[in-house]
Amino acid sequence: MLKHLKRWLGWESDSDLLDLASGAISAQLTSTSYNEHAVYAPDGARILWMTNQDNGANGATDWWIMNADGSNKQRLTYFNKFGSGQFRGKVWATDASFSPDGTSFIGYIQNNLITQRGPIVRVELK
Repeated sequence: MLKHLKRWLGWESDSDLLDLASGAISAQLTSTSYNEHAVYAPDGARILWMTNQDNGANGATDWWIMNADGSNKQRLTYFNKFGSGQFRGKVWATDASFSPDGTSFIGYIQNNLITQRGPIVRVELK
């Protein structure tokens, strides 16, 4: 089971694996930046999450994916990367849900944290 541990030292939080039988944290998956909204792919082999890693100090987030053991972290979206084809200005990638076959996911992007409004997008995985 994924568990988010908040370390409120600014905007830092990590995603950890929680052993349900013992209640102990069995692995720390992230250790930098602000991380949240982690979800397993249908096959259980990968985890999708949002982070502000590599987005500077502005707090904006994008989606990343990693192996279920925390290895092979890869950025999937570049909504906050000026000059990329995906650039949308300052936005926050939030909740997401995989397609049943795991080849894509839909997710919610907030372009205003006060009104919490924004589009739902579909992201195809290669």
